[in-house]
Amino acid sequence: MLRRGCISPATARLLKSSAIQTALTTLGTILPLDNTISQITEGDEFLSVAITPTNASSILRITVTALVGCASANTNVSIALFVDATANALNATRTFCGGSTFATTVTLQLEVSAGST
Repeated sequence: MLRRGCISPATARLLKSSAIQTALTTLGTILPLDNTISQITEGDEFLSVAITPTNASSILRITVTALVGCASANTNVSIALFVDATANALNATRTFCGGSTFATTVTLQLEVSAGST
């Protein structure tokens, strides 16, 4: 017997998409640190993944982890997630990089209904 909201193991399916960028990429456009929604025209694109859900009611769990290096000390490093050419980011995050030779990890997570993308 299943309770409401449960997924039957017999019908549940997990699809996984991933992309890896291993080459050094120098980005030059700034994603502003302000109180507005990040826009697709801000910053530089460095990774793209195509996701084709099998059902509009599916939940997409998106995790982005980036290892970044900083060119100057006391810098904020930001990443944002966009869908196609939609202007507003679905989510954005930042981390502080304390030195010019530091490397740090930035992680962004989001759960969204496949039908809303």
